[in-house]
Amino acid sequence: MTARVQLAARRKACGYSQESLAQVLQVTTSAVSRWEQGTSTPKAIYRQPLARVLDMTPVELERLLDVDGREITGLDGAHVPQWLGHYAALEQSAAQLFTFEPLVVPGLLQTDDYARAVERAYHLPVTEEEVARRAEVRLARQAVLQRQPEPLRLDCLIDESVLHRTLGGPATMRNQLSHLLEAAAMPNVDLRLVGLDDAPYGAAFGSFQLLTSPGSTTPYIACSEDLTGKNYYDAANVVAAHHELFQHLWAVAIDPSETLNRIKQRMESSDP
Repeated sequence: MTARVQLAARRKACGYSQESLAQVLQVTTSAVSRWEQGTSTPKAIYRQPLARVLDMTPVELERLLDVDGREITGLDGAHVPQWLGHYAALEQSAAQLFTFEPLVVPGLLQTDDYARAVERAYHLPVTEEEVARRAEVRLARQAVLQRQPEPLRLDCLIDESVLHRTLGGPATMRNQLSHLLEAAAMPNVDLRLVGLDDAPYGAAFGSFQLLTSPGSTTPYIACSEDLTGKNYYDAANVVAAHHELFQHLWAVAIDPSETLNRIKQRMESSDP
């Protein structure tokens, strides 16, 4: 681990010693020292209080920790490799994730073959080595759904058209649909389709995610994606607008039972 020089500098700039910062956060001085030495990382419950004390947004703090450290500590205290990236670190430390996908199956629910097909569909040329690496990262993130002691709670909306977009060929798609049925049976996953007649308003804005921190049911950050990568929004009005859109789509979505029926029907219709 490398020392978090920027974290220590920010603390000093805000007028705190390690002792006074520890007192405010109600942690030990040695905990603050370990954060700055890079031998441990603040757990999720301390991230937002630490950001407030250091006069930073949660996104700014996460980026600072990413730059200074090589590992992120998740909700359960387990280390997450740096190569999983900034978004995965947020995902790992979140209590709940709301996600809407109008074009593909969400990354947390993709099979290996489907993930590779998604990467091959990228508009720029990509080598098979890069396809494999990106798919590996995506599948590694899925461990958060079985995280202990508290797995990530996933509320997932998928546009129904995704079922009819046969990425990777019929066999890959059948396996992916079967995997969706298995995922929907998990107690911490609520999967619903947004019907073809109900999607235009939401789909016009593309995919997005909302994350909550432990102990809260209100999202603190929204994420979207474009050609340059992930975009993060933590302004209260922007997060609220995305949350309102998700709640609207959730309200018009097909109920879980019928969602499973439609996935099964699509899987059966794709059999040779």
